[in-house]
Amino acid sequence: MASESRISNMQRDGTMKKRRRSSPTSLPYPVSNLFILILLMAFSETCVRFEHHVDGFVGSQSLYYNTGGSIIYRPQCTQLAADPNKYGEDAERSGSRFKVRKRVKAVLEKARIRTGVKNGSVPPPQRSASTVVAEAAALGGLGDDEELGLLKTNGVTKNEQQNEIVTNGKSLQTSSNSVSRKPKDFDVIRGDVPSAADFCEPLPFELPKLTVEQKIKLVNGKRIQEQSRMGREGSGYVVLDIEAAPYVIWECLLDFESYPELIPTVRAMQLYTSTKLNTGFVNEKPVLPGTGRETRHYGTPSITRASFILSKFRLNIAAIHKYTPHPNGDYMEFTLDPSCTNVVLKGAKGTWYTEENPDGRKGFTRVYLLASLQISRALPKFIVDYAAERAMPRATNWLKPEVEALKEFWLTDDDGQ
Repeated sequence: MASESRISNMQRDGTMKKRRRSSPTSLPYPVSNLFILILLMAFSETCVRFEHHVDGFVGSQSLYYNTGGSIIYRPQCTQLAADPNKYGEDAERSGSRFKVRKRVKAVLEKARIRTGVKNGSVPPPQRSASTVVAEAAALGGLGDDEELGLLKTNGVTKNEQQNEIVTNGKSLQTSSNSVSRKPKDFDVIRGDVPSAADFCEPLPFELPKLTVEQKIKLVNGKRIQEQSRMGREGSGYVVLDIEAAPYVIWECLLDFESYPELIPTVRAMQLYTSTKLNTGFVNEKPVLPGTGRETRHYGTPSITRASFILSKFRLNIAAIHKYTPHPNGDYMEFTLDPSCTNVVLKGAKGTWYTEENPDGRKGFTRVYLLASLQISRALPKFIVDYAAERAMPRATNWLKPEVEALKEFWLTDDDGQ
């Protein structure tokens, strides 16, 4: 039996070998193993690494998925290129910088096709100085870096409009009949186009119209004083010309701490805070002399509340001073403090105003003091006239000598330096 089973097994093996030889798809055993290995390597390439891209940068987490082959673990993938536009993901995102860049390029391309001018390829046209200043006044400032018709070559600035060459601060006029102009002589300031003052609000008060005789008196160094008689209300003005610049005059007017030394009728003064202007100074806090002096200067708007002890009767009067710079001349309005009105004095207000170079007089400043006063019906009418006639000269007599002395002091100090 054993021999028969051995014979049957041998016959079966022989039959199987014949079938393998006759089969067209059968491969030898070593060849079959090599083919399977190649297939495994091919399928292993289908392992896809999904990366988190943020504007072209690869995130710290990477996920691997097997899509049909052997799994490739993280240690086996040491380096992959971080393509910011891999699989077209970033190109489809609306917030991507690449899509924004495409939109910007598209807009620039449309503009180039419409205008025929490339960005930055054609310089802006030259504009005259008056045109530039006019546009600056209308828009509130210069837009581009304007050259005002000046070309710079090898450190030398040349004005094409005037054929003027400027070197080391010195001007050499070339062969031309045109006359060089300073910035203040531009046509925009001469009135050919609107100036900066035309865009400012007008002065909140009216100046008195001076006659020819009054102007002659001012030229001769005299003071002009006029007042009107209006029953219980009185108003008037004082005008004088001072040979000094406006800033010298305003340095005197804004120095309230010096009023007791400069004005004979002022015995003492006290500064107060100005938090609530519609209430009396008694509700404010007194401050030390010199408080806020760093801001009380020519060209800087300021509000100052102060009380003054006047005359030998030691009347306590407080006023609010509002200084305002203006292109047509600076002015300072002063009003009676609300706590100082009483049954006798109903109200008082005034204005200091300066006009530079009046009637073409260089180096002079015309000073105006406009004042009005309102008293109670319990007092006779002549008191208003008497108060105006006596008070207004006293309010201005001190100014001219003090300004002239201060001007001489500053000039001497400058020469000493």
